[in-house]
Amino acid sequence: MNHLWNRSLATQLIAFTLAALIISQALTFLISWKEHSKALDAAAKSEFLSRARTLTRLVETVPPEYQKQALLASETRDSRFWGERS
Repeated sequence: MNHLWNRSLATQLIAFTLAALIISQALTFLISWKEHSKALDAAAKSEFLSRARTLTRLVETVPPEYQKQALLASETRDSRFWGERS
């Protein structure tokens, strides 16, 4: 293998081109993965704020005896809401 490597400039050029291609593809993947993660985080934050605003409007319009039930029904695995303690 060493003999072929030292003898052929074409082999060296192909190997370096292939290595550069693999490295550039890996970097592109890492950059796009980071951007994708940022986009998902932004979407999750936006969704949470939207749900909180909607729930606030709902609790303001529901009679006081049903507010706790509305808050409990709106809970998810990632968010919990609670009302004022009487």
